[in-house]
This record gives sequence, structure tokens and C-alpha cells, in this order.
Amino acid sequence: MKRDILYKHELVEVNVPAGSTNSKFYLPDLPNIRNVHLWNIELYTGQDVPKSIISGNNVVPFPLFRSLFLTLQSYNGKNFVYQRPAPTFKYTQNILAAAADSLTEFYPRAFAGQKVNWPKSYIEVADVSLISGVEAQTILISIEYSEVESIARKDKQASFRNQS
Repeated sequence: MKRDILYKHELVEVNVPAGSTNSKFYLPDLPNIRNVHLWNIELYTGQDVPKSIISGNNVVPFPLFRSLFLTLQSYNGKNFVYQRPAPTFKYTQNILAAAADSLTEFYPRAFAGQKVNWPKSYIEVADVSLISGVEAQTILISIEYSEVESIARKDKQASFRNQS
């Protein structure tokens, strides 16, 4: 796979309830991307994306973000990413604090097409005291993927005349 090509994309959020004392938050079941090949994941801070378009919740602030660790499990029950710090999945950076619209994208960490068991994957919080006691927050995750071959072939055949 060429790294500069975006095949498909899904924006996902993990909700962190206000005042939560949980240190582990499971990723939701994602029916659209249950059996796809993972190529990239990016996590955002509230400095990059202030509000989630999905729920309208505030995205986690940078101090909490630095306390997050991601674990991804495959369908064979093995963790192929285990407690990796969230900042290693942050590629978009606000380079000028005074100009919130000045974003730079760094080269993303690429995966090798693994299939992820999303409901068994989770994010851990090292310091739960950083979770807001006032409002729910969101861990916003960008997932880039490709479909399995049979679905990808069918998608490529679709056109204005040949709709499924």
C-alpha cells in the first residue's frame, strides 16, 4: 500500500463520562469496519479538534491526552499494539499557538493491514484525576483502512450507471 493514498476513513469516538474514575475505556463495536485492513490510526487533542462532530463533546485536552495508552487486539486474541502512548499516534500538530488554524501533518505511523477486534481494544488512562468532573469528553480517533478484496472489487465496479 502506498502511504500517501487514503483508501477509506472512519472517525470514531470513545466517550469519557464526566467525573469517571474508570481507567480503561473500550472502543465501540464498529460494524462498518469489522473486517477491514488497518493502515493508520490518529488520535486528536482538543487543541487540534476542539469538538467532536459525532457527539458535540469536547475532545480531551492535551494533559489528559498525554496520559492515554492504546491497546489494539486482533481476532486471534493477541494484542498487536499494547499500551502504546497516545502521543505516538498524533500526527497533526498546531504549530502556532496564536493561530489555531495553522496545522501541520507529520508522517503517520503505518500499520500492515491488520484486522482489529474493536470491542476488545481499549484506551487506558494513567492519571484519572485529569478526567473532567464537569463535562463528558471524547477521545477522537481517525482510522484509515481498506476493505477485504471481494468488497474492494465490488466498490471499484460501482459507477453512476452501475449502482448497487
